[in-house]
Amino acid sequence: MLAACDSPESDQATADRLSSDVAAEDLPLSDRLSVFWSSRDRLRAGQPEGRFPPLDRLDLIRYGRLLAGNDARDGFVPPSQRELVLAAARMAAGLVRREAYQTWFANPAALVAAGPKPLTKAVLFPVRFLYTARTGEIGRNHDAVAHFVATETGPMADLAAAALRWRETPPGQDRAASVALVAAGIKPLYRHFAADHEQRLRDYDEPALATRYAAWRAALAAS
Repeated sequence: MLAACDSPESDQATADRLSSDVAAEDLPLSDRLSVFWSSRDRLRAGQPEGRFPPLDRLDLIRYGRLLAGNDARDGFVPPSQRELVLAAARMAAGLVRREAYQTWFANPAALVAAGPKPLTKAVLFPVRFLYTARTGEIGRNHDAVAHFVATETGPMADLAAAALRWRETPPGQDRAASVALVAAGIKPLYRHFAADHEQRLRDYDEPALATRYAAWRAALAAS
């Protein structure tokens, strides 16, 4: 949603109302709607207000589809590689502090039991973030997994490939095999992601965030 006015508060209210109205329709996938919004001037300046994270801004610029009205993307400034990496790093740092993630790292069976959506998200988030950091491209699941298994080996690559399959065909009756894949791959995957982004953050002169990643990597190694 692109706003012409310069009132973030009223724009936020409009976005919230739109999300609520769609969810209330109870249509298929209506609960999956995500509304991104800002103003044209801010997007052209590369300083979006509202809700338009760097990766979604890149998605809009490259792949947005006009459904009505006039295409207003001319002159929009794409995010830099640094913006993409920092946004992903901050998001991931927030995710892993959640109690559910701590439980899943300690008990892979609980992650499998949580269902296909939490399971595949937990595995594919770091795979997608790594793909974006390395290529500057949007980390769509198939592209990110293909890149990951072509560049990495071992249990974490096996887990990434399995997670992509589980998006279409959830783990079946052979739950023990799925738990074994998660147990073998989830910590190596997140340690690899943490080490990669720790170095990138140091290169970007973000020592505080890099230190958090170093501590996280050490905790995963010790657990």
